[in-house]
Amino acid sequence: MVALQAFVPLTFGDGMPDSHTTSSRTPHHHAALVIVGTGMAGVGLARALRRQGDTRTITLVSADSGDDYSKPLLSTGFAKRLSPDKLAQRSAEALADELNAQIVTHTLVTQLDVDNHVLQLSSGATLGYDELVLATGAAPRTPFRIPSELAERCFTVNDLDDYRRLHGALNQPTRIAIIGAGLVGCEFANDLHAGGHQVTVIAPESAPLPRLLPERLGSALADTFQEAGIRLALGRTLETLSQDADNALTLQLDNGERHTVDIILFATGLAPRTQLAEAAGLSVSPSGIQVGKMRVPLGVIGIIYESRPNVTIEAASLCLKSGNACVLRGGSEASASNAALSRCLQAGLADAGLPAGSVQVVATTDRAAVGEMISMPAYIDVIIPRGGKSLIERISREAKVPVIKHLDGVCHVYIDTTADPAKALAIAVNAKTHRYGTCNTMETLLVDAPVADILLPELARAYAEHQVELRGCERTRALLPQATLATEDDWHAEYLAPILAIKVVDGMEEAIEHIERYGSHHTDAIVTQDYSLARRFMAEVDSSSVIVNASTRFADGFEYGLGAEIGISTDKLHARGPVGLEGLTTQKYIVLGDGQVRQ
Repeated sequence: MVALQAFVPLTFGDGMPDSHTTSSRTPHHHAALVIVGTGMAGVGLARALRRQGDTRTITLVSADSGDDYSKPLLSTGFAKRLSPDKLAQRSAEALADELNAQIVTHTLVTQLDVDNHVLQLSSGATLGYDELVLATGAAPRTPFRIPSELAERCFTVNDLDDYRRLHGALNQPTRIAIIGAGLVGCEFANDLHAGGHQVTVIAPESAPLPRLLPERLGSALADTFQEAGIRLALGRTLETLSQDADNALTLQLDNGERHTVDIILFATGLAPRTQLAEAAGLSVSPSGIQVGKMRVPLGVIGIIYESRPNVTIEAASLCLKSGNACVLRGGSEASASNAALSRCLQAGLADAGLPAGSVQVVATTDRAAVGEMISMPAYIDVIIPRGGKSLIERISREAKVPVIKHLDGVCHVYIDTTADPAKALAIAVNAKTHRYGTCNTMETLLVDAPVADILLPELARAYAEHQVELRGCERTRALLPQATLATEDDWHAEYLAPILAIKVVDGMEEAIEHIERYGSHHTDAIVTQDYSLARRFMAEVDSSSVIVNASTRFADGFEYGLGAEIGISTDKLHARGPVGLEGLTTQKYIVLGDGQVRQ
């Protein structure tokens, strides 16, 4: 595929990779600028260009696939996407009038002819262009870590759903800081200011829309913002965030400047996603058919869990977001909470116009219900158990439905001879003491013999401050007499408690052998300054997450940028590691032809 960056105008010409398809057709239409994507990014870009006086011929092409492929933004405000297909054409016409642009809907880009500047569309039409932009959607990124106690007043708003939820809650004039002066941040600033809110835009760029507009136009837009009353702090970065005595948020910038606000919106950019490959990634076979893949939901997901009722909401939201239906069976300890949450879910589904059966909570706490769920492949496509080892072992043993699971979290940290002592100390302490009851907590520490006499006493003092009980091999006890002698069971143990097993090893060979014998294939880490050893460790340790020079506690869907997770899988088939939205989907082949038959 040709590597493309979302939002950035790219003129194709000499020197581009030749991994593309070629069409000899004369284009049906030609535009100076083609924007692939009729969502917030594509429409926002077209609006920004028109505001700055760009008079080129612009054509927007829908990039969505499936039944909801034609949902351009309405021109009235920032508010909504259209859901019913019967309204899609009406919204496209309104958008075309507003932008003085051609809107091509109900079609997909299937080929890029970069030599001749031609797009092949799934409708059979072709479209020529001088300049091409892919604005096909993205996933949010937030570069500033928000203090947990202030999180409820800090919002990541990078799509219309985020904005709609926030906008509905702002029922009085509010002081708002927007972090980010790109397309999204500027659009939100305009809309919120028009709604009577006091808005400050903070960004490291020296002008708004830096990736879309030349510096001179960006400066002119900044002047327009300031004249309208939108405060700008451009060329600045956020250094600290705190709460003052009046319960207001105080932002301190890198130049010492301070701003006081009520809430903060992080509109700090969008990392391009590659889902356009569903259309543009099609390859043409010698027979002329086009072959590609499309990501689709798994179907009906059965989730069996024990005491925590928060799983009810997490599981339902993830399944709905990924297009799946789900059947939830919680434990007896939280049956009343689960019943209340079930009523909330049913009300929410009704309000959203979704089928009530798309989320079902099993009312009974009878253990026989588990046996029924795991033996119904005609009705449930996959089972995800979340709970203790005995529950997961039973489901794995008896299920007639595919299972996504992990049994244990026996995680290791191996400290190599070349490790930086300060890094090794910080990682080993954090991996054990950050939280004891999680599956990515270190349970066994492996230390290379040449550095054991230096590191272990320091580590023991740090663990003593956290009241961690140490159990070690004979070589460990020779250095740490306070440690209890470890038994064979200790090397297998997932303590989920302030207990740590420690073993002194002779090199990485022994460390990897120990991990393979006693580990659970969940998460294992190495601390080393030796690049070759790090590469070998990553290649040879057979775990769902292998980490170099960082804590095992990072083995988490949120930390990996997946957002929420349904769990962590140590299986090798389908999903492995943290299972987020993509792990709840699968792929199927799609083939486009034009009457071909096999010879």
